[in-house]
Parts: sequence; C-alpha cells; structure tokens
Amino acid sequence: MSGELKKEFNPRDVQRMRNIITGKTGDRTQIQTGYEKNQEVHKEGDVWEENGKKWTIKRGIKQSVTKLDEIKKLVVLPLSCPNCGKVMKVDEYNKKMWAIHQKCFDCVIKMESEIKRQGKWDEYCSNIMNRNKNTELDDLEAALEQWVT
Repeated sequence: MSGELKKEFNPRDVQRMRNIITGKTGDRTQIQTGYEKNQEVHKEGDVWEENGKKWTIKRGIKQSVTKLDEIKKLVVLPLSCPNCGKVMKVDEYNKKMWAIHQKCFDCVIKMESEIKRQGKWDEYCSNIMNRNKNTELDDLEAALEQWVT
C-alpha cells in the first residue's frame, strides 16, 4: 500500500481536525443559516399582545396582563393616599375606606365633615345605600343568569 488515503474527507471533517490540532475544540465546524425571529424592544409600561396573550413590563420585568389587574388596583392598598399624599398605614380603617372611596381614612373624615357642613348628609347616605342595593341586584341578576345557562 502506498501512503494515500482511499477515503475523501469533507470540509467539515477537515475543519474539525484543524480545530483539534490548534486546541480550539469548541469552535464551530460549519456555518448554519435559518430563521431568526425579529426581536421587539419594549419599554416600561408598554402593553403588547404575543401569542394571544397580553404582556407588559413592570419594574423591568415582563409580566402577563390578566383580567384581575383592575380588581387588584382596587383592593391593594397604596403606600400613600392619592388625595393628600400622606403615608397610608395598613390598618382596618384605611383598608375599608380605600375599598369604598379610594382615599385614606383621614381624607374620608374631612370629606364627610364637609358634606355634613353643607347639609347634604342625608343625600350622601341615601346614595351610598342605593349604590349598595344596585350592586346586590347586579350580583343576583348575574347569579340567576348563570343558573339559567
């Protein structure tokens, strides 16, 4: 036999041998092409839809937007009152007033004192009672509709 190889090496094998000899064992031996997804850059507060789901960025973190986000805003007590700017302590009074009026307890006291001073207290109380009754009726109607279906 002469010193010739009977097998032909493809370019990928030759490149792999070169990489091994030069000590670059982790380098690529071929170039691959294909589909590359377009990357969209989103900023804080952006809302977009991707794969049928809404997303946003809050405090630098990508989060999904759910139907309950609006309810969370009503229930979660903020750090400070949006009306007066004072720090809202987490106590039963502030929690209750936030759920009803979206104000701190002190602001509600000031507002109700002003309503009493103007002589509109009875009207204010009846409006609150009517709002509560309307909400109860809406809940009953929804329950009946759900029961029927």
